[in-house]
This record gives sequence, C-alpha cells and structure tokens, in this order.
Amino acid sequence: MDSNARPNLIANTADNFSINVVNQMTDQRLELDTSIHWHGILQHRTAGSDGTAQVTQCPINPFNSFKYRFSTDGQAGTFWYHSHVGTQYCDGLQGGLIIRDPNDPYSKEDWVGKPGYYDVDDDSTIVTLRDWNHLPSWEAFDDLSGEPEPNSTLVNGRGRYVGADPDDVPLAVIGPVNSGKSYRLRIINMSCNSWFRVSLDNHTFTIIEADGVALSINNANREVDSFTIFPGERYSAVVKADQLPGNYWFRTNPFPDINGWSPEEQMRDPGLNNAIFRYESVPIEEPKPGQIPTLCPMDESKLKPLVPPAQSECDKADQEFFLPIVAINDQTEEERQNRSIPHYQLGNGSWIPPSLPVLLSVIRGEALPGNTYPIEFGKTIDVTFLNTEDDSSIEGAHPLHLHGHEFSVLQFRGYKTDCRNPPRRDTIAVYDGNVTVRFRTDNPGPWIFHCHIDWHLDQGMAAVFAESRYEMLYGNNSIVFPPGWESLCPIYEGDKPPLLPGI
Repeated sequence: MDSNARPNLIANTADNFSINVVNQMTDQRLELDTSIHWHGILQHRTAGSDGTAQVTQCPINPFNSFKYRFSTDGQAGTFWYHSHVGTQYCDGLQGGLIIRDPNDPYSKEDWVGKPGYYDVDDDSTIVTLRDWNHLPSWEAFDDLSGEPEPNSTLVNGRGRYVGADPDDVPLAVIGPVNSGKSYRLRIINMSCNSWFRVSLDNHTFTIIEADGVALSINNANREVDSFTIFPGERYSAVVKADQLPGNYWFRTNPFPDINGWSPEEQMRDPGLNNAIFRYESVPIEEPKPGQIPTLCPMDESKLKPLVPPAQSECDKADQEFFLPIVAINDQTEEERQNRSIPHYQLGNGSWIPPSLPVLLSVIRGEALPGNTYPIEFGKTIDVTFLNTEDDSSIEGAHPLHLHGHEFSVLQFRGYKTDCRNPPRRDTIAVYDGNVTVRFRTDNPGPWIFHCHIDWHLDQGMAAVFAESRYEMLYGNNSIVFPPGWESLCPIYEGDKPPLLPGI
C-alpha cells in the first residue's frame, strides 16, 4: 500500500524558508482545518510560524492559506513537518525536512586525510517510518478507550498488511547501492503510535546524528547492529555497502504489533514490517525468510554531542518542574470512550486547547489557559517527568517532544547521564524510570511539551511553557510575526475584525 507521502523539503544551513500552505481539504471524514509544524526547527524570533494550533496560531480554514516564514538559524540535520491539528497527521499530512551543512564534519576528509564517514546523502537515503490505519484517524480512534491498532508499517510510504497478496503490494526499496560506498540514511519516525527496532541484515550502522544534533563517535553508536526509534525521533545512520551484493531485509520491528500479526504470519510473508536494501545490478527479488539476531544495540543514554554544551550542565538549575505522567483511570467506560474528555495528565492537569492561541493570550496580557507555565528569560530550567503509570516498561513508553528548544538529557530511565556532555535531543522517550531534561530560556514564545503518540496528545498529555512575555514583545529576541498571522483567528472564528491590527 502507498500512503501518498508528502514531498520532502531540502535546504542548506543559513537558508530562509517561505512556505505557502493552501488548505484545499474537502473530505468530511478528515479534520478540515489545518496547521503545519516544522518539527525540530527552533523558530528563534519566529514563534508565529511554529505551526501549533491553539498554541502559536489559529488553524488555517479550508480554502484559505498562510505563508510560514522562518530561518534555519544555523541548524543542520534531519527534521520533518506535520499537521498539528488533532490527529490529522495520522492521515498522512507529513514529510521530511532535511537541512544540509556544506561543512558537515562527517562528509569530508579530516585534517590528517582520514576520509569522511559517508559518500552518499541525497533524496534516496531519506527513510521515513510510520504506522498506518486503513480507516481515517477520526474513525479509527472513535469510541476507543486506547489507541487504534495499526494495520501496517510503512517505509517510505509502502508496506503490507496481514493477508495482503505480496504480488499486489510491492515493498519500499532502499537503493540500489554501490558496493564499497557508504550511505547516510536519514531515518525519521513519523508514527502516531508505533516505535521501531531498526536493523539491516548483515550490516551495521554508525549513528552520526540524533534529532538534528551531530554526535561524537564512541562505543555507544559505532557499528551497532540495531537501534530503537520512537515517534518524533530522527537518526542519521551510516551504512557501508560492504557485503556480497544482493537483497537484504531492512527490518523495522514495531510495537505495537500490526493487526493480525503473528510469527506464523511473518514466516508466510517475511515482507511484513520490512523494506529491501538492494545492491546495484542484482535480481529484483525479495530476500529469503528468516531472522538474523542482533547483538550490539545502540545505547541512547551514552550518545554525546560532537560539540559539548557551552555551559556546564553539572550545576543546579534556576527553576525545576516535576511533571508526573498520569493516566486518568477513574472514568466510567462512557467517559473513556468520549474523545472530548481528557484521559491523561502531564503535570498538574490536562492540555485542553483553548479557543484562542496561547501566543495571542500572552501578547494581550490575558489569563493563560490551564496547564501553561510562565517562565522567565535567561534561566536554566530542569523538567523531570515522573513515570507514574502501571506499565512503565518500554512497551508503555511516552516520547515527549519540546517545541522551540533542544534540551540536555540529565537523567534517563532513572540513571544520571554524563553532565559534562549529556545527550542533547528535542524528543525523549520516558519509560523504566524518570527522565530529567534541561533547557535555557533564550527563545521567547509559548512552547508546548507533549507526547508524540498523537492519540495521547489528543487526550491531554501536554503542557505549555510560556517563555518570557516581555522579551516576546521587545528587544533583540522579540517575535517577528509573518504577514497574515493576525488574520488567522478572525477567519477561523468567522469574519470577525482582526484581533491585533498592525502586527
């Protein structure tokens, strides 16, 4: 099956984006209003283009448009874009966003003449992973007390469901690759629910980037044979085509299993959950059945940025937040099946999207909506996520993503990391213990911190940090609003006068 994946966007460091989103949706089975979030882009001074409905903007109505304007601001790496209205991105409104660095330290010879880590980094090496439901998200999620079970795993928009005729449903092909060359696979998990254990039969990966952060190469990420990737996360995995030319399984073992999956079904159709890594000039055929064990997984907790933090992360923070993850279990079955009632809390409450965006409330000096935390400019903030759920194992993981910032991971699965150079991410999975992250308030705006299992966000698992109201409006870090931003809410609400004329 083909998910009709959206096009990938490619840019270089220091480029400026001007992207006109025209809403032409008419299918009543889908969410019709939309907004587009640029996942991983920090949006310094451009919070109005972050694309988070009811946080940084009102949605774009059908038959209307909005032009997002922002800069890469020196960022480089693997990012993506997706709808940020309800569960709309589960229906396929998503794509890759790649920012290449002409001076990437891993693509060139070093000062002693050692060759770069990879030879090829182009459109063919972008690998998107996601789960897929046959029903539109509204229908798949309707009347459920939990998440809908996916029907397929898709790699670059292709994948089989249990019972599909393999002859009718071709798999995605990575390649063909040339023997002896190394390939930078930019792997993005665009799922609404599923995480994956990724491996490539008879090959290893060297992980050189995580969530847009270049990595130092050490035993945690050098020549690993598998890694786990959660919704919202991205990795650049370098693979050398150094095996006997042929077809090899690129495996993306998911959790949860797709509908109807069993070991017997996997033997019947080994293409389930997989793609093909193909060498040049070999027969166009699928690899043989069978599973190759993996023995050397990546250790996420020991990933170190290539460039250490400018300030020590060993000192105490200026402000600490402790946000428990709470499943609301005291509801009746009728309440559990009502999507308008929150089923999760993050911190002191559930995130219920307000009628007007948080950014607008902050500018106008109005009361902030529930589960919004004001924070001051120039502070060091620690956020500890307390995993209070009954299932705290990896099967119950919550991948939490912060807009507007990268963060240092100071505690992962209950253990402290190396505070001299801790992992730096924008998405982190909480399981097997608590997680503590740190960021600095140097980017004024309202930034949502939410579970990237989109069903959980829709059920309330999010909080917003309203960062530095004064600096949003004044000074060198103030927000520059794109033309038309002030008209989105009047259009959304229906022919009302602009709320903030002159922005």
